[in-house]
Amino acid sequence: MNKTEQEQVLAHELAHVQFGHTWDVLFYEFLTAILWLQPLVWLMKQELRDVHEYQADAAVVQQHQPQQYTTLLSREVLLNMGLPIGSHFTKPQILKRLRMLQKLNQQQDWLRPC
Repeated sequence: MNKTEQEQVLAHELAHVQFGHTWDVLFYEFLTAILWLQPLVWLMKQELRDVHEYQADAAVVQQHQPQQYTTLLSREVLLNMGLPIGSHFTKPQILKRLRMLQKLNQQQDWLRPC
């Protein structure tokens, strides 16, 4: 990775720290340990992780170009694939993140003055 890409990854991880996502994750890990038979807790835990990723991605694109960051995410997924049976793009989280970044980029384009 070049320096810009390293800064983007670092900004993403720092956003998780700044938003206090560790505490949310620990709380839901505790809940799932106690209420492990309750399917709603598992669903809420997954949604919380998605929201955390959206928030961290939004923090990155405030500092960097959305297109560059989207390219970095896509490339990292493709490099980590190796020779899988399926595709990492079939995993809903990466697709959701890329769609959210695309929507965020479209909103920013719409809000920019002519």
